[in-house]
Amino acid sequence: MEVVSNRALQDRRRLSRVPTQMICRFISDDKEYDALLLDLSHEGAFLSSTFLPARQSKILITFEADCLKAPLTLKGTVTRNVSKAPKMLYEAFKRETASGHGEVYRFGVELEDSPPELLKIISALSADRRRLSRISTQMKCRFVSDDKEYEAQVLDLSREGAFLSSDFIPALQSEVFVCLETDHPEIPLILKGTVTRRADSASSGYGEMVRFGVEFKNPTPGILRLIGGLSARRKK
Repeated sequence: MEVVSNRALQDRRRLSRVPTQMICRFISDDKEYDALLLDLSHEGAFLSSTFLPARQSKILITFEADCLKAPLTLKGTVTRNVSKAPKMLYEAFKRETASGHGEVYRFGVELEDSPPELLKIISALSADRRRLSRISTQMKCRFVSDDKEYEAQVLDLSREGAFLSSDFIPALQSEVFVCLETDHPEIPLILKGTVTRRADSASSGYGEMVRFGVEFKNPTPGILRLIGGLSARRKK
């Protein structure tokens, strides 16, 4: 029972993490620093800054959001850090904070609590991200589950996942490989994912079809190019 509970907790943490590029500030050893919030969840946050606090040190993170009436301050512990951020992240930090001198570092923070305001921000960020990144489509694909291959149709697609329709439905939390066609048929885009939800069946010309959602574990630049191409064709 404990193993099931721990797995459920890990899945909830993974699914609740929301990528963002939100400006924030944090206080470490009574000094305040600018930072960029890279992702946020109920349990923690990942930040980028020109200052790297020590692991296990206590910090206070403050940021604003349109859905809140006042700034939100969260207390946490630095649990991991990365000595140097990629150049792309440095440029993003410089653009957002207008203080881009020196190296940029990344570090993770475990939050001490999850106030209602934090849950509200995560919900708003999730809704915005889904609305902006998801594209409806009817492209055909294939997926592999338990070493067996099946045909499917992609109902919607984003960088983080896809919603598929097929005459076979894999088990929840099972691992699948989704094979998407690209402009180069001989080089398909293969993405590893986890089945995160299942929907009611729907009738079609091919018989009874079932629908299910897949969260990708390894989103790549290829998925962004594919989504961009689909978006461009829809606008024509």
